[in-house]
Amino acid sequence: MDKDTDDNPNCPLLGPSVNSTTLEHQRLLISGKTATSCRFVPMRFLFVALSSFLCFVVYSTRVSMSIALVCMVNQTAILQKSHSRIELNGTVTCPKIIVPNRNQTDDTNDGEPHPSDEDGPFVWEEELQGIILSSFFWGYVITQFPGGVLADKIGGKWILGWCHLATSILTMLVPLSARGDVSMVILVRFLCGLAQGVTFPDRKSVV
Repeated sequence: MDKDTDDNPNCPLLGPSVNSTTLEHQRLLISGKTATSCRFVPMRFLFVALSSFLCFVVYSTRVSMSIALVCMVNQTAILQKSHSRIELNGTVTCPKIIVPNRNQTDDTNDGEPHPSDEDGPFVWEEELQGIILSSFFWGYVITQFPGGVLADKIGGKWILGWCHLATSILTMLVPLSARGDVSMVILVRFLCGLAQGVTFPDRKSVV
């Protein structure tokens, strides 16, 4: 056989030759130290770290409303409203609920109200609170399957990046929407769920 054919790595008869460069590249791929890695950190470690941080952001934005709702709602007004409804119906007899004044002052705080005892400004009953909290998962369920399909066609990193940017912006809009109308809060949380539903299907595509 001709010597030029033996030395040609792209020879159609022999196929690509297995030289030291190819073996070295395969060894780097196995170890994770490819050209796309940082100088001292293998790519698989970077991926695990960034993926863990992504999960932290995902669950932080998901449960943020559950935590904030406790301080947003005026519990005193809700108790008084519920008691008034019982009295109007006349079907239930119960002792009168005595609700302390949360904003009253005392001598131990130099005449200032206790910040920890102050109620929120929104009179949202328990049923409405449940709708607000569940609206996130209405959207979250919808984008599970489409998110995986788009990740395979476009690329998981782009879908994850843009969707979580949208989730962060929408989360910052929750206080403004609450000042407007409760339906706006439900809509914003629904859109957050839509944007965040692609997270785990897209992560599997990136892997």
